[in-house]
Amino acid sequence: VSGGTISVLPTTLASAAGDVDKIVARVGGDDVSAGAVWTTTDATKATVNAHGVVTSVAAGSATITATYPGTTGTATTTVTVT
Repeated sequence: VSGGTISVLPTTLASAAGDVDKIVARVGGDDVSAGAVWTTTDATKATVNAHGVVTSVAAGSATITATYPGTTGTATTTVTVT
């Protein structure tokens, strides 16, 4: 998959500390989660692995960002941990 714009679902996520959730990255209709580059703004609140699996760590919020080679832009999910 190349070209196009990346998007993620969901774009917001509310969870409790210890919860594990999955964010799906798409380019067009293709699931590119496994090939996306995932980052978090605050690993003390939420972490993300190489496949878009988010683990909520502690109360607060973090932004998870996905990028995909050959596409334009980035896509984000705001995670709020209670």
